[in-house]
Amino acid sequence: VDFSPSFALKTVINAGLSVYNTLVLLGFDAKLKWPNDVLINGKKVCGCFYIPQRRMQRMLLVSSLPRWLPP
Repeated sequence: VDFSPSFALKTVINAGLSVYNTLVLLGFDAKLKWPNDVLINGKKVCGCFYIPQRRMQRMLLVSSLPRWLPP
């Protein structure tokens, strides 16, 4: 498994873009603040980051959406 900084950066950027694209497809007026932060109505609704876990040969990618996000 590649844990290089460039791989981590690409992974986090792709995760942020995936959340952004999904929200736009669902009809939300989403914006990107940074490649890993997604905003709706000026509020941060998602932040993606990663936690390398080299001993276990895996990478944990974390992303969350708020409970107030309307259906």
